[in-house]
Amino acid sequence: MSAESKKAYYQNNKEKWKEYNKKQKENQKKWYQNNKDRLLKKQNEYSKNNKEKIYEYKQSESGIKHRLIRNWKLHNLIGDYEKIYERYKNTTHCDLCKVELTLDKKITSTRKSMEHNHETGEFRNITCHKCNMSRKGDYKNTTGHKGIYKTNDEGRIRFRHKTRRFKTLEEAIEYKKSFD
Repeated sequence: MSAESKKAYYQNNKEKWKEYNKKQKENQKKWYQNNKDRLLKKQNEYSKNNKEKIYEYKQSESGIKHRLIRNWKLHNLIGDYEKIYERYKNTTHCDLCKVELTLDKKITSTRKSMEHNHETGEFRNITCHKCNMSRKGDYKNTTGHKGIYKTNDEGRIRFRHKTRRFKTLEEAIEYKKSFD
C-alpha cells in the first residue's frame, strides 16, 4: 500500500476509527471500575512483598530521575525533560548568585531549585532556593491586595495567598483577613 492510498484509506474511515477508539476507552474505563479493588489489592501485595526492591529502585539513578521529572510535570514545567534533567544533574552552582548548591531534604537557602515561569511553565534556570524565592517578587501583583496573587492553574484562574488557592478574589481576601 502506497503512502497516498494509506492516507485515502484513513480519510475514508476517519469517523469509524474515532468511534472505535471512543468505544475502546469506554470499555477500558468500565473494566478498570469493575476490577479496581482487585488491582489495588494486587498493587498492595506487590508493595508489601517487594519493599527492598522498591527502595533500591527509588535510590537508583533511574528512580531519582523518574521522581524528579514526575514532580516537574506536576508543577507544570514544560520543556525537553531529558535535557533539563542533564542540566539539573550537572549544575553545582546557582545560575544567578553562583553559590554552591546542596540537595538537602529540608528547605535551606542553598537547596537546588527549578526556576520556571508559572504562567507558561517555561523552564528558566537552576537556582538556589533563596534566588528562586527572590524571583517571586518579580511577578506583578494585579489584585491590588498585598500577598494575594492571580495565578493560572491549568487554564483556570485562581487567587493565591501563601500556599492556599481560591476560586475568587473575595475568598482570598476573607482568608487573609483571618490572619490579620
